[in-house]
Amino acid sequence: MALIVKNEASGAVVPSSTIRMPMSSVWYANTYIKTSKALTYNSTTATFWSFFGVDAEPSNRYGSQNTTTWAAGEERTLIDTTGFSGILTHALSPQINVDGVVSVTIIADGVSHVFSKNVLSGNCLLVGQFNQSDVRPSTASGTGNYEIGVDRYRDNGWETISNTYISLMSPTDAHSLTGVGIPFKDSLIVKIYMGQVSNNTTYRNYSGVAYTKTGVQS
Repeated sequence: MALIVKNEASGAVVPSSTIRMPMSSVWYANTYIKTSKALTYNSTTATFWSFFGVDAEPSNRYGSQNTTTWAAGEERTLIDTTGFSGILTHALSPQINVDGVVSVTIIADGVSHVFSKNVLSGNCLLVGQFNQSDVRPSTASGTGNYEIGVDRYRDNGWETISNTYISLMSPTDAHSLTGVGIPFKDSLIVKIYMGQVSNNTTYRNYSGVAYTKTGVQS
């Protein structure tokens, strides 16, 4: 996996020691949101994707999504916006159909943060904070001792044990409770690159970003 941070205008590499953004490959159906005390929805449902695609001012949650199938080697821009400040807290790629590289590029005020890793078929790339409870990296696809683990190429990402799963924090909670996120003062661009074709099933081919606003520029 790799994280590259650079100034888009000058091309200069920027120290990344202050950036706190977890990155993990996640089995497509094991990523959830919690909408009430008893209700949860995974990424194969429309309700899950409302986390990314519906602005919700009362909870200070904003987002953008893409809902069509990706070709191999394709890069798309999920959001390109200016005029307010905020904190980008989540980006989720589509489910990849063949083992390959997935990259998420977050450009905040002209500084580019590139998160990239090899992702196993059936997984998505998640950049951002999540909760986990009694979960472990899958070992089903491992072929060697050093290829097992959440950040290893031959790993299926997180899998459930006894109906547990990964759940996404809201953008506000993700930053206020953990400090995770990439702040921007006036402009935000997020791009996703898929080295291989995405799954073409509805919701499995979706991708999205989520952020919180901290102010409006005059």
